[in-house]
Amino acid sequence: MVTKEQIKRETPFGVAIIAILVALLGLVYILLGISSFGICSGGVNLTVGKALLNKAITGLIYIFLGLFSLVLSRGLWRLENWAWWSAILVEAFAALTSLSDMNLLMLVVSLIVILYLISKRYLFIF
Repeated sequence: MVTKEQIKRETPFGVAIIAILVALLGLVYILLGISSFGICSGGVNLTVGKALLNKAITGLIYIFLGLFSLVLSRGLWRLENWAWWSAILVEAFAALTSLSDMNLLMLVVSLIVILYLISKRYLFIF
């Protein structure tokens, strides 16, 4: 039986571009998460109660999304099967969200990424 390690595969240019963009988006999410705590904004946030809790939850969600994006980017670069499925699901969610927001550009970009990844599905089999 042939294992994944025995097959040397090159990452296609389009998949590499998608992986790099996902990684950059992940870094932006992490920075947004950190800034929601007031660390990057140059001061300490001294508000109390619900506002502080909301900022903390928002920050943690952004940091989680950022870390997930970085892991997804690495998986796409390495042509991992789970990364293909995750990217398809994330882009499908983005397409549905852009429909509700009436954001035509985001819808088109999401559909292009989905169609491209489907066309390269055979690379993610192992």
